[in-house]
Amino acid sequence: MRGKPTWWDIQVDDLEVAQQFYGAAFDWTFPMAGPDFVVVFDGTEPVGQLYLRTEPAAGRGIRMYFDTDDLEGTIAKVASAGGKVLVERTPINPEMGWWAEFADPSGVIIGLRTRTAAAQGSA
Repeated sequence: MRGKPTWWDIQVDDLEVAQQFYGAAFDWTFPMAGPDFVVVFDGTEPVGQLYLRTEPAAGRGIRMYFDTDDLEGTIAKVASAGGKVLVERTPINPEMGWWAEFADPSGVIIGLRTRTAAAQGSA
């Protein structure tokens, strides 16, 4: 289903504390990590990530990513509808696909995610 929430990011102040909390609260596991993030698995598949806060506390929250079959087409629609494209198609990894990011007219940052490769001649 297009527009289905497919990924989320949660800002945290301490990755170790967050992993302990969310692991205990939801039985999440964290088998993939970098210096400032951990990927959250809900059992068998990745569903989101916890990442270290770099923005002011007022900008904190959960960032959602919505699924799309046509990343470039959706980005074009976002721009023509009054949104601001912040990040064009960007690879995640071969298993997880690509992402992009935009701000809606009120400044809310939303992500897009696809497993569909760009059409020939696209980004």
